[in-house]
Amino acid sequence: MKERLSTLGIEPIGSTSEELLATIKSQIKQYTKVAREAKISID
Repeated sequence: MKERLSTLGIEPIGSTSEELLATIKSQIKQYTKVAREAKISID
């Protein structure tokens, strides 16, 4: 599995559920900003 993820540019790491939640929230915030700036919407 690690090798497959590596080919996709993903590096698996161990973390707590709280750290995962923080990462997901951060990514949502980041990509929401990108989508708004690019005027991308769900139709």
